[in-house]
Amino acid sequence: MTEPIKTEDVLLGVHCCGNTDWSIFTEIKTLDIISFDAFEFLDRLILYAYYLKAFFARGGILCWGIVPTQLFSGEETPDLLIRMIKNGIYQLEKKGIGEEVLSEHLIISPSCGLGTFSAEKTEKIFKLLSQTSSLIEKYL
Repeated sequence: MTEPIKTEDVLLGVHCCGNTDWSIFTEIKTLDIISFDAFEFLDRLILYAYYLKAFFARGGILCWGIVPTQLFSGEETPDLLIRMIKNGIYQLEKKGIGEEVLSEHLIISPSCGLGTFSAEKTEKIFKLLSQTSSLIEKYL
């Protein structure tokens, strides 16, 4: 399904806000970005480190949905989310993926869609995302 729309100037991505067999996505050669719910399912993705190595080797980008949406309480802090990312990187490093590779192929986002949330809650989530993003280069 991705081959007909893939061109050099288009990045194609997929998002799964649950658990899945992540190798399904890592094996799609035309897929550039894999987005996952890192707040709730990071431990499940780590199980697929072997497949992520090949994905990164061909330039793939991992989008960490680190800012919770459904589970958002307003008590989350950028420091907490950075610690979660650092823990994930550490776990993937233990599985043989270099920290530099992980850092260079990392973007962050909310963990899932925001279409059903109030404007106030959505604004708080994006503010937390922005604050966390500002700290990424400092701590990773």
